Amino acid sequence: MSTRAYWGRCRSDETAPASRARLSGLTMPCGSFAATRRFYQELLGLTVNGSGRTHCALDAGGLALLLVDASKVSGFSRGAGQGIFLELAVGDLAGTRAALAAAGARLGPPRADGSVTVQDPEGNLLTLVAASRRP
Repeated sequence: MSTRAYWGRCRSDETAPASRARLSGLTMPCGSFAATRRFYQELLGLTVNGSGRTHCALDAGGLALLLVDASKVSGFSRGAGQGIFLELAVGDLAGTRAALAAAGARLGPPRADGSVTVQDPEGNLLTLVAASRRP
């Protein structure tokens, strides 16, 4: 499966200089594909740009997040501790934190700046920050 088509849909119109690489997409193997898709799509509000039985491409604000069902696609197995760490800026940090708590998500205590760490269904840690904190 090629991830290029999905990543291309989320890229901004800016082109990075040839001397500098720019992250344009991230592929995340999922052991709990349906739960992880729900977490990112419904609880965090990422938009689906394409999906199928074994994958879901989400627009994460200019970066493509491709979720892959690791149980159905060879080469995407993952072991314990092989997750990723993300930081996501959200428009309503308090509201997002409340929705995640109501859904039973594992949340850390809020920091002084209001940011909070949450664990997704795959065990990856995400720090949620207020969108106004990021350019």
